[in-house]
Amino acid sequence: MAEKSRQDTARGTPGFTLIEVIVTLVLVGILAATAGMGIVSSVRGYLMAQENATIAQKAELALRRITIELRLAKNIRDCSSDNSDYVVVDYDEEGTDSMYIKLVGSDIKMLSGTTAPGVSTGDVLVSGVNGFTMDFYRYDDSGTPTWTAADDFDQLGIIFIELSLDRNDGDTQTFRTAVHPGDPET
Repeated sequence: MAEKSRQDTARGTPGFTLIEVIVTLVLVGILAATAGMGIVSSVRGYLMAQENATIAQKAELALRRITIELRLAKNIRDCSSDNSDYVVVDYDEEGTDSMYIKLVGSDIKMLSGTTAPGVSTGDVLVSGVNGFTMDFYRYDDSGTPTWTAADDFDQLGIIFIELSLDRNDGDTQTFRTAVHPGDPET
């Protein structure tokens, strides 16, 4: 009889069985894991969008400044032999007012005067540069970057600039623009 009353007491007590508690905990765990993955994914997306905006702003600022300098040019005195990492812009016909734009390490630097910027000289225009090229084209339709600093400045038709910046995730992002030098109106 003592056994029967113990069963009656156990069945009559309000509450949850161990199986119900375990099933509930498993379901709550699955929901929490799903919600957590959604939150992590959203945060990663936000951080990537923020980095993209920062890189795009850096590139836009650098390319805009280089474009302005090239449009104000009266002459391009010198550029690297493979048209890649530097240019010397003259703002007057005599070549006394000049600006160097040069890739130094992973920085694009600018320096007024007759000396090229170095590691410790010049103003940093943009840092984190993975690649910087400028291709100089004549007005003709040859399709090859044939213009050099030895050519007449009036023959220079367009400059294509490509700038690649490093991302925090190890990738690079590339930006391009085209400039008509010596024409501040376009």
